[in-house]
Amino acid sequence: MGPMKFLRFFILCAAATSFALAAADTPKLPDGKGKETTVRICSTCHGAEIVLGKRLTRDGWNQVVVNMIQRGTQGSDDEFAEIVDYLTNTVSAEAAKSNPNGAAAQPLQSGSAKVDLPDGPGKAVTVRLCGSCHSIEKATSLHQEEDDWTDTIAKMVKMGAQGSDDEFAEVLAYLTKNFGPEVAPPVNINKADNVELESSLVLTKTEAAAIIQYRTEKGAFKSIDDLRNIAGLDFKKIETQKSRIKF
Repeated sequence: MGPMKFLRFFILCAAATSFALAAADTPKLPDGKGKETTVRICSTCHGAEIVLGKRLTRDGWNQVVVNMIQRGTQGSDDEFAEIVDYLTNTVSAEAAKSNPNGAAAQPLQSGSAKVDLPDGPGKAVTVRLCGSCHSIEKATSLHQEEDDWTDTIAKMVKMGAQGSDDEFAEVLAYLTKNFGPEVAPPVNINKADNVELESSLVLTKTEAAAIIQYRTEKGAFKSIDDLRNIAGLDFKKIETQKSRIKF
């Protein structure tokens, strides 16, 4: 194969610290291009209040959407780009109007702060190839499996900086070793608020509210089995996340 073209590492369409907008919350969202797409694609988990009021930069919204895609959100690149545009131009703008003196929020992980990249084979070529399109911090704010990094680089081939097959293999090995999947922090089921329960355990707004109501009325949970008694909670969701739940 000839020289490969490198697509930007920080892809505009990606999944979330996750978020989603329930259809019932639609009236709370500002009108604007992309609102319908945002509601349709992001309406499977929980409420709009998770994103309303945030003042993320475009890079920050990019990373939120990256996290969404990593959690399984489905959509095309154009649709995710439209979502990022909508959130940047409307949600952040509305928050800024309501709090004009507040500082804009930074991207979730990397943002404008400099990242001290780990030393090792492939570092130099990664910086050289990836830095031709954007700051390397954008690329390394992702944490993915090797297959996901391979897919990311395959997309980059269509539009990015030039490099040889061997160089891209070095980049892949470096990123896989140093920027593999992050281990999600545990969730304290007795202290987490509704937003943390929804985003971290992938629960609906109603399910999170039911957990909070039950522990308020009955007292702290002592084991996973205690959650079986909660009406309206899909216990299968809890079982799949039990290794991350603490008491």
